[in-house]
Amino acid sequence: VFLLHWGFVQRRRTQPGEATAALRKLFLYVALGFTIGFALVNSYTLITGIADLAFGLPLDQSGIWPNEWLHLAAIILASLTLMVYLRTVLQSDGDYGAETNRAARLWRKLYFLVACLAGLTLILWGTTNLLNALLQSLFDQLSSVLRSTGGLPQSWSGSIAQILLGALLLRAHWREWQSITQSSPAELASSVRRLYLYAAVITSAAFALMGSATLFD
Repeated sequence: VFLLHWGFVQRRRTQPGEATAALRKLFLYVALGFTIGFALVNSYTLITGIADLAFGLPLDQSGIWPNEWLHLAAIILASLTLMVYLRTVLQSDGDYGAETNRAARLWRKLYFLVACLAGLTLILWGTTNLLNALLQSLFDQLSSVLRSTGGLPQSWSGSIAQILLGALLLRAHWREWQSITQSSPAELASSVRRLYLYAAVITSAAFALMGSATLFD
């Protein structure tokens, strides 16, 4: 169903206004976001499973062994391939980062806003959980945990996966957003960009307060 309709759309891309149409951009950014989300969810499962094994979890208790890791890797590869293709389509439209259509420009900015905030939230959430677990272990049971497992607690694997994936998501999209800003000075004064910066500050402060409250509770 997708290929039939997408082929129909692509054949008409050369028509006037089609490549820069707002609805086309909306689909591409929503599809790109969905694909990235799908890759992140499966990457989280894979990284968590690998970290659990690295922290001493027996193979017979692993959720990714003996063949689930291959299934997850195939899904991640397919998602990344589709992501690269969608980005190639966006750039080949010829107006990426310099949209003349106001709605199309807004969809791009909202996409970067959501992607950067999602990456930042993953980093902060994972860091908060990891630091809380570390401090709790140091005060309560670090020595016994290390003796019994020979490594870090397996419950930390999820936090580590969140930090890694969040950092990758945030870095990739923020660098690209910055590169667009350098080629388009008007992007600096964008209300969506300012919204992200203020939201990032508020989100960071909120996580700092929540982490402090949890620590002193």
